[in-house]
Amino acid sequence: MHTQRANAYIAAPDAVAALRRVEDYLHRVAETHAANAVYDELRRHFTDEKIADLTVVGMINLRNRLAVGLCAEQAAEVSP
Repeated sequence: MHTQRANAYIAAPDAVAALRRVEDYLHRVAETHAANAVYDELRRHFTDEKIADLTVVGMINLRNRLAVGLCAEQAAEVSP
């Protein structure tokens, strides 16, 4: 059952659009120069606010990958 739900999520048009944007922007930007068609598809499924949220998640992912690559120690959490 879990696999069926996961496959349904991956096949959802909004998830596909988000994944295509990631692929285009991170892996094919030298070829596509962040193609407008891919971004337009993303806009059909997400508001500007949601696109910004997705971008922040991508930035956090990048920061984490850099930290791992640089063998950086995790900073202690600061309580509010």
